[in-house]
Amino acid sequence: MRGSVVSPGVQHKICLFNKAGIMVEYLPTYSPDLNPIEHKWAQAKSKKGESGCDTEILFSVHMV
Repeated sequence: MRGSVVSPGVQHKICLFNKAGIMVEYLPTYSPDLNPIEHKWAQAKSKKGESGCDTEILFSVHMV
């Protein structure tokens, strides 16, 4: 994690993990744009708003 500030406690744990042969990988911050399911939920919410129906009815009609 280049350029990031890591607290001494976290750095110590990372060293312990590395000594035990465990590689620590850093994940990017969460971005809904990178998660395809978020786009589907946006579509579902849009259809729900257009039809004015309950979520369960919406899924039973459109997902079967």
